[in-house]
This record gives sequence, structure tokens and C-alpha cells, in this order.
Amino acid sequence: MRPSLTLGIEEEYLIVDRESRDLVRQPAPGFLTACSEVLGAQVTGEYLQCQVEVGTRPHRRVDDAAAIAAAYQALLLYFHRLKEDNQRWRRYPNILILENRWQAQRHGINGGLIDLGRGKMVPFGDLVGELIALVSDEAQELGCLDELEHLRNIAGNGSSADRQRQVFKAAIAGGTGKDEALKQVVDHLMEAFLKTG
Repeated sequence: MRPSLTLGIEEEYLIVDRESRDLVRQPAPGFLTACSEVLGAQVTGEYLQCQVEVGTRPHRRVDDAAAIAAAYQALLLYFHRLKEDNQRWRRYPNILILENRWQAQRHGINGGLIDLGRGKMVPFGDLVGELIALVSDEAQELGCLDELEHLRNIAGNGSSADRQRQVFKAAIAGGTGKDEALKQVVDHLMEAFLKTG
């Protein structure tokens, strides 16, 4: 019997001053109360007072979040089936896994990862295609194949982090200083949130 494969999404927001775009040290009195009046128990304060947590559906890029959730669900079912068949995924040295993590953090979608089975670097987009092929039967069974296929769009167009880096690089290339470029990144995030929130 396969386990239930449901996922929840938790968002964490940093509270910024509208004028300076700096993090606020402490939210205004009544801020969390006002949030709770709108969202109920879904919103909670965090240890960092400049942060608020919302346990709800994402307000933007729902298709990206759904693609990642679909990949997790399909992979979990795939691994569950391996276990049921008394099989397991290959184990690789932790140092190689850490190297791939570093490659992903440094180069994002534009780089490659070490294909540990083949022992060579492979473009990220190719590996995404292989992942989709590997777990497409499970995604079909779970009813999330379309969402899983959206991973190709992420591999081709980038993630939110890629878009933030583009905004920063464009600001710097336009002659803006680092502090102002970072403010433009915050503006970009606020605009994206307010447009679709």
C-alpha cells in the first residue's frame, strides 16, 4: 500500500520599509494582529522579528511551486516502489553530492551537474529531462504530470533567484551602485508579489 503523498507550502516573508527597502527591525504595533484578521491562524511571527510566516498557497509563480511539489511527490512514490521491490537507489559519496549542490548554487540553471552514474558534467536541462522521464509514470498516477513537465520551463527560463540576479546585474550595468541595485531587487520582488498576490 502506498503512503499518502500530500505536501504543504509555507511561505516566509521579510518585512521591509517601503521607503528605504531595508528590513524593519520590529514590525509596527498591531502588524501581526492585522495579518491574523485577514489570514487567521495561517500567519505567525518568527524568531526574527523582521520575518512573518504564512502557511498558505503561494501568491506568485504557483506553476513553479506546483512543479517542484510534483517532482517531490513523484520521486517519493518512485522510491517507495523501489523499496517495495526490495531495491534501492545507488549510494554515492557525500562529497560528490556536496559538489553538485555547490555547482547548482554557483551556476543555477546555466551550469551542469555531475552525472554520478556517467562520471561527467551534464547540462542542468538535460538532467531535468531525465528526471521527468524517470518519474513520469508515477506523476501520471498521481495526476501531476502536467505540473512535473513545467520543470522544463524552470530549466529553460530560470527560477526566482535567476530573475533576482538579472535585476541586480542590469542595475549594476546601468551604472547603479550596489546598495541601489539591491533596492531594485527588493522592488522587483514587491512588484511581483503585489501583481499576483
